[in-house]
Amino acid sequence: MLYAIMATDKPDSLNDRLAARPDHLARLQQLQDQGRLVLAGPHPAVDSADPGSAGFTGSLVVAEFASLDDARQWANADPYVAAGVYEQVTIKPSSVYSRPEQGGTMFRSLICSAVLGSILLTQPALAQEPADNTAQADDSSQAQDIGTLQAELARVEAERQRLADQLDGGAQGERVEQLQSENQQLRNDNQAARLDAQARLIKQQQRWFLIGGLSVAASILMGFVLARMGRQKRREWLN
Repeated sequence: MLYAIMATDKPDSLNDRLAARPDHLARLQQLQDQGRLVLAGPHPAVDSADPGSAGFTGSLVVAEFASLDDARQWANADPYVAAGVYEQVTIKPSSVYSRPEQGGTMFRSLICSAVLGSILLTQPALAQEPADNTAQADDSSQAQDIGTLQAELARVEAERQRLADQLDGGAQGERVEQLQSENQQLRNDNQAARLDAQARLIKQQQRWFLIGGLSVAASILMGFVLARMGRQKRREWLN
């Protein structure tokens, strides 16, 4: 049976989410390889496929599990739970209707056409059988074709979501590189500002040292002049 795992992120948990994301995607890939994953993806915090620093508000996973307890055990073992990304996780039984998406419409239309064509081609042969056998064969063929179509639609939807997650991962990687570049630029600006402040301080100290030296020289010169004037007055008094 299908179960929907709906998780809500804690505030300011983007860095923890990015750190645990590879392990989280690896578990989703296991479900995909087993043919149990229907859809999965995060919820951007803003109305954009690339929320940037705004981050995400949670995640949604729809997959097949044997029971609600199995779905709960799988969700509790998620790396996002261990990393403290999720604030709340809700698990409910679910049934999914997959409508055709852009890029997969032609492929799904071909599948539907093939199924309908096979049903129509079987009608002349089935008409020769007794009425009861014809009805049973029709029901069995249609049920099998519908099941095959649903399984193929689920597989295509899961593949589309996996590609979307890969593109989303690339966008996140570019955003992280941009933030690292901006951080390095801020460090360089801070270092330049400190060097400039030190240079101004040294220049100011040199200026005060020069003023102090000139003051001392002026004081010595003034003392010398006053002493000389004193000796002249004394000499005049003795005379």
